[in-house]
Amino acid sequence: MPPERSPVSFICVHAGAGYHHPRTHTALLTLVSEACLNGMHNLLSGTTSCSAATTATNHLESSPLTNAGPGSNLTIQGTVECDASVMCGRTGAFGGVGAVSGIRNPICGAVAVMRGDMQGPGLCGLVPPVLLVGEGAKTFCAAQGVEIVQMRSMITDESQKRWERHMRYLREAEQQERERPKKRQREEHREKISELPEQSFPDTHLNDTVGCVTQDPTGNITSTVSSGGISLKHPGRVGEAAIYGAGTWSECTPTASIGCSVSGTGEQIIKTLFARECAKRCLKSDDVAESLRTVVREFLDIEVIKGKERNVGVIIYRREVIADESVGDDVDGKKYIREVWWAHTTKSFCVAWMSSADKKPHARMSTLAPGHVMVIEGRPI
Repeated sequence: MPPERSPVSFICVHAGAGYHHPRTHTALLTLVSEACLNGMHNLLSGTTSCSAATTATNHLESSPLTNAGPGSNLTIQGTVECDASVMCGRTGAFGGVGAVSGIRNPICGAVAVMRGDMQGPGLCGLVPPVLLVGEGAKTFCAAQGVEIVQMRSMITDESQKRWERHMRYLREAEQQERERPKKRQREEHREKISELPEQSFPDTHLNDTVGCVTQDPTGNITSTVSSGGISLKHPGRVGEAAIYGAGTWSECTPTASIGCSVSGTGEQIIKTLFARECAKRCLKSDDVAESLRTVVREFLDIEVIKGKERNVGVIIYRREVIADESVGDDVDGKKYIREVWWAHTTKSFCVAWMSSADKKPHARMSTLAPGHVMVIEGRPI
C-alpha cells in the first residue's frame, strides 16, 4: 500500500468583480498573490482555516487598491462604513458586521462576532448575535480587542477625490433634472425606468469587495468577504458582505465540502442570497460548470432585481470524496478531488489560488469577452 499523503491545505482569494483598468492589473495580481502567500504561510505553520482566511483578508483590506477597509467608497456624507462576514464550514458558525466605522480591518470584527456564535447561548440563555451594525458593532468589537482607529485614517486621498468627483456628477444630474419640464420628466421616467443601471457615475467601477476561502489540514473550510459598499451610499446601508447567505458560504459534509465568496452589487446579491444558492447547487453537483452557469443565468434573469445591469462574481473551492481509484489523491484513507472555480458577469474579476503542494500562487485577471454575459472557469487542485 502506498504511503498516505500529507493533508492538503488550500487558499483562494479575490479582489473584486467590476472593471479593473489595465494599468492596475499588475498591482492587483501582485496583491492577490501576496494574500495567498500570507494565508498559506499561516496554514503551513499549523493555524486554522479561520486564522489563515483572516490574515489573507486583512492583507486585501489594507490595500488602497481595493474597496474594503482603508480607501473604501465613501457614503453620501463623506464617511466610511464597512461590511464584512466570515463562515465556518464545519460548525456552520457565522459572524458579520455592517455599516461599521473606525475598524481598520472589518473582517476582524466579523471573526469576533463569529466566536460568540461558536460558543452558543451564555448566561441566562442569552443568544449571541451573528450580525452587528453601526455603533453597536464598533462598541462590541472594541470590547473584544479589535483595533479601532479614527475615521479620518480610513479615508485616502484617492477615496476623497472619488467622493468629490461623484458628488459633482450627482449635483449636475440633479440640476439637469430640475431644469427639464415636469411633464417630460414623467414621460422619460416611464420610458427609462426599466433601463436604469444601478449606478451612473462615469468612472464608478469600484465594486471591489474582497474575499477568501481556505482549507486547513483538518479539512475545515472557512470563507470571508469584506467591502466598503457602493459609492455615495446612504449612511446605515448594509451590503451583501455582512448578510448571512448572501456574501459568503461554507459547508462541510462527509461526502463533499464547499466554500465561496461573492462580490458585486450588494442589493442584487442580497435579493438572491447568491452565496448560499451557489454553494448549495454546486456542493454535490455532477457538473459544477453547468450548475454555476445555471445559478448565474437565474441571477441575470430574475425579476426581483430592477435594471438591466447585474453585477456578480464568485470564487469557489470544492472538495469531494470519490470512489474512482484512477483520479484524486489519498488523505486519511479517503480519495478526494479538489477544484477551484470562478464566475462573473462583470468586465473583470481578479482571483488567485494556491495549494500546499504549489511553490507559488496562481493569479488570474479574468475578463469578460465582447458579446458574452458571463465567465465560468475552473481548475483542478
